[in-house]
Amino acid sequence: MTITPDALADAATLTISPVASRIGAEITGIDIARLLSAATVDALWQALCRHKVLFFRGANLDDTAHDAFA
Repeated sequence: MTITPDALADAATLTISPVASRIGAEITGIDIARLLSAATVDALWQALCRHKVLFFRGANLDDTAHDAFA
């Protein structure tokens, strides 16, 4: 897989904002409908492990895009 400059920028613009004291974080600054860089995927995985639930507001994914993101 080739990492494009746009994909590298994903990790730099990623914001993780906790939404409660014990569980959940809102993720902003990335387009989850696009191919994500390894650094972004790693950051999302770490956020999921820490916060248990991640919210991507405004993500408009069809079934295929949802499967690809998962």
